[in-house]
Amino acid sequence: MKPGTDILVVSIDGIRPAFDAMVAGKLNCTVECTPLLGAPAYKALRRHLAGEKLPKWIKSEDQTFTADVAKDVIATRKY
Repeated sequence: MKPGTDILVVSIDGIRPAFDAMVAGKLNCTVECTPLLGAPAYKALRRHLAGEKLPKWIKSEDQTFTADVAKDVIATRKY
């Protein structure tokens, strides 16, 4: 059996090597769990300290990428 063809292979990271693997046909999908939370967290903290009422949940911008789009978005990846 060939990974990525006969076996569905999914990663949960969204990092550059996952995109390289999708382009190479070794991975079908990656689910991003973004590490780029520093700036939004800092912004929320500043808003809170300024007395602003924040929502109970501030959604992070995670995405799911499939192999058919990997080649088109790989250059935009920040990690």
